[in-house]
Amino acid sequence: MAWLDVFRGAAVVFMIETHVANTFLREDLRETGWFTALTYLNGLVAPSFLFISGYVQGTAWKGGLGRPVFLGKRLRRLGTIGLIGYGLHFPFPQLWQGDWTAAIRFGTQVDVLTCLAVSLFGLLLLTRGIQLLPEGWRNGIWWLMVGGLALAVIGASPALARWPGLSIPVPLRAFLNVSTGSWFPLFPWSAFVLCGAMSGAMASLGPGLRLLVAVLVAGLGRMIPSESFSPFSPEFFLERLGWVLALAWICEGVVRENPPDWLALAGRESLLMYVGHLALIFFLAGTGLLPGQDLAPGETLGWTLVVIILTFVMVVVKTRWRDASVRAAEA
Repeated sequence: MAWLDVFRGAAVVFMIETHVANTFLREDLRETGWFTALTYLNGLVAPSFLFISGYVQGTAWKGGLGRPVFLGKRLRRLGTIGLIGYGLHFPFPQLWQGDWTAAIRFGTQVDVLTCLAVSLFGLLLLTRGIQLLPEGWRNGIWWLMVGGLALAVIGASPALARWPGLSIPVPLRAFLNVSTGSWFPLFPWSAFVLCGAMSGAMASLGPGLRLLVAVLVAGLGRMIPSESFSPFSPEFFLERLGWVLALAWICEGVVRENPPDWLALAGRESLLMYVGHLALIFFLAGTGLLPGQDLAPGETLGWTLVVIILTFVMVVVKTRWRDASVRAAEA
């Protein structure tokens, strides 16, 4: 499914734009209407990224109901992703200052990579457990468990967000809400992975029916009453899920015949794209080459393109080095 690589690649490219703008765009411009609209669009990036990862797992389940799930290689991959997520938050300054409390708090924050790794880890374990059941029960139990977990995560998120002082260790609390500084706690963000898995398991449905599902989900999000519309409210989640489903439908229809190779490459190398662009931003900001929150829109756009191009250079170098290694091993 080439469109999935393109969708993931587009999500990564927009993630670069999001991080560059949030880091370098002038502070006074953040109160403008166009930046509010841009922030809303950028807010669809992480849900799309998580949704796609779950979608891949869902298609694997649908295509291999009777096949055993081999966890070793997948778990090593997810472990690597999780460690990279934590590594990007390694608390060097806090440790240097001897502030262990701040070091633990900062070093265990959950970002999108950590959320993705833990969510997929849970989904894989669930799938492996269901594979041990009699074959006739597996599909129904899978849908019941994945759908039930998604509803539980969405429903519990508002309550967990209101309890920042949970009496549990900071590393565990970081998975539950934003009280320790986490950007993507499992509640509600893991539900995008779970909903992506269910969508992937329905991949054989016609495009018209899947678009209808997207419209219904978004409409349901608008109909649910809420005291406070926030990133933890069910209507916030459903509204964004509806947009992600619609974007997936559009992407599948547009790129089915002629997928852009550069976006597909970005999607296949999304982990390197993610880590590489963050390293570049840290370098530019940390060395003072670019002043934080001080650039005009045109300058921010220009540096966004620079970061995208340099990140693609990393991907091309890695790809050519890997291909050369394969040819050398076959020689």
